[in-house]
Amino acid sequence: MANHEYWVALSSVEGIGPVRIKYLLKRFGAIESVFEAELLEIAKLPLFDQVLASRVSRARLGLIEIRRRIEWLKSQGIYIVCLEDLEYPAQLQELQNAPPVLCCLGKLQEIPYNRSVTIVGSRNPSDSAILETLNLTAQLVGAGFIIISGLANGIDTTAHLGTLSASGRTVAVIGSDLLSIHPADNRQLATQISQNGMVLSEFLLPTPPSPANLISRNRIISGLSMATIVMESAMNDGSMRTAKFALEQGRFICAYDWQSNGKLKEGTQELVKHGAYPISAECFDTFIQALMKPETDEKFRKVDLDGVQMDLF
Repeated sequence: MANHEYWVALSSVEGIGPVRIKYLLKRFGAIESVFEAELLEIAKLPLFDQVLASRVSRARLGLIEIRRRIEWLKSQGIYIVCLEDLEYPAQLQELQNAPPVLCCLGKLQEIPYNRSVTIVGSRNPSDSAILETLNLTAQLVGAGFIIISGLANGIDTTAHLGTLSASGRTVAVIGSDLLSIHPADNRQLATQISQNGMVLSEFLLPTPPSPANLISRNRIISGLSMATIVMESAMNDGSMRTAKFALEQGRFICAYDWQSNGKLKEGTQELVKHGAYPISAECFDTFIQALMKPETDEKFRKVDLDGVQMDLF
């Protein structure tokens, strides 16, 4: 698609998120038509005012510079897909707050929804959680699943490394632009992931990994897969927010069913208590078989029929 600069310009406007962008597209039809609209015409729309309309009008001034940056990023191996592109992941496209733009680094051409699983957890995991994450990841890869995570320290990094060690494919979704990999210690890991998998970001322009951006990217991490597995988590960890996004998106939520107590177990224990699919080392095989055919598993089938997996949030 030749209009990527319009998508990037609009998604970069302060206060114009995915919901407002979808509304503008519904009103004006084509993304280019949004930039051709009069300021007052935009300002009169629901969800908009003169301040937002003026920001949209000013964004057209940056189109040339954005076009140059897109071309430069291509020379660095980074390509762009937008909401209307055929290459855009279908499982994200259906979400109300789908990112309008995705920046991609890697060779993975497709992320199949029913063969993708998200694994998240504490940034300071216990040794047991690291070991179980490696074991589960290896078995999931052996069953043909792609592993999605967020490249953060701890369980995220373990899931990515475990996938690579098992010669599998993994997708890392980060909360900064692709030239500002965070944490910096994982830059080499990001390079390794891109050789057979993919690193994704919704930020094309230079963007620091702020707390808000890291939280926002969690909706992409959960949205790409059929199920989110929380391996170990305190109640206030970011992985609990990922589980919340998964619930809102109608994805399956699974949690490691630890029999020991501790602050790092409180989050997963609450998830299991409120209806998350419990998993443990003894039932990895059974769990993966159920994951491959959730309609045949009583727990997964109940979730699908009820429409609500838990009331924790």
